[in-house]
Amino acid sequence: MTGCKEVLRRTVESVFSALAIIVEPGVGRIRPPPRRVDRIAILGTGPSLRETFRDFDPANLSQVALMSVNEGYKAEDFSALKPSYHLIADPVYWDESSYDEHGRPLVASLAGAQWQITLFMPSRSRGSRLHSALTEAKANVLFFRSTAIKGLPWFEYFAFIAKLGMPRPQNVLVAAISVALWMGYGEVAIVGADHTWHREIELSDANVLLVRQVHSYDSEVEWKPFLKPSGISRTLLRKPLSASDTFSVREIFLAWAVVHESYEKLHTIARRSGAHVWNCSSTTFIDAFERKSFREFVR
Repeated sequence: MTGCKEVLRRTVESVFSALAIIVEPGVGRIRPPPRRVDRIAILGTGPSLRETFRDFDPANLSQVALMSVNEGYKAEDFSALKPSYHLIADPVYWDESSYDEHGRPLVASLAGAQWQITLFMPSRSRGSRLHSALTEAKANVLFFRSTAIKGLPWFEYFAFIAKLGMPRPQNVLVAAISVALWMGYGEVAIVGADHTWHREIELSDANVLLVRQVHSYDSEVEWKPFLKPSGISRTLLRKPLSASDTFSVREIFLAWAVVHESYEKLHTIARRSGAHVWNCSSTTFIDAFERKSFREFVR
């Protein structure tokens, strides 16, 4: 009986995912630039990224493509590493209320790059202010579907292979790994994917969950309320926050569980497709992918 309930639940999820695919704007047929190598390293924004590249010669990366994500363009090594791709998945880059803080600096960085770089953006950002600014700056942009796919295993696999969606992109690395696999890379590495978030939270005396997320491009970071998207929007609009605008401990751990579930699904999809995803982060709490040192991956 339990097995029948599980099949029924996954069937219902498949139906809702199929409906989401129909409703989602844009197409899933991304047209990536020609690949010159078969390996790609995705640069996370965890503090360990600095440690990985501290004594690393970028000249040794001639056989590995690089993809940076989110605010990774702020890292000291960005100009030295010259990633071929950059990927964003968070609406803060194209939402009108947060464009000046997140979108505008991104456009300026890509427009000022002295090498060819392709930006990947979710199809739902097409026609946004960010898209218009990138077009004006003559940036190379490609769109991908970020529709969350959930349901029967065969449905999840074939929807992914058709580039119609991906495991829920709760974290930008889920989208980055998906796009790397869609581009046909047989060996994918993630670097600087610390995911030590549980070490960076505490509960205040007022019972508010605080966070101090440190990234590879940060110097000093202060403790702040752990805001939900609604809280971020209200802060940008200078509106007062309510208790529902911050995560509870239960909510944030459930959200993090979704991230790791998506990684496990990507591991299964990659292996079924004949590809391999490696976790080459020196500090990490991701156990879905096999571990390998980044120097070994490069060799």
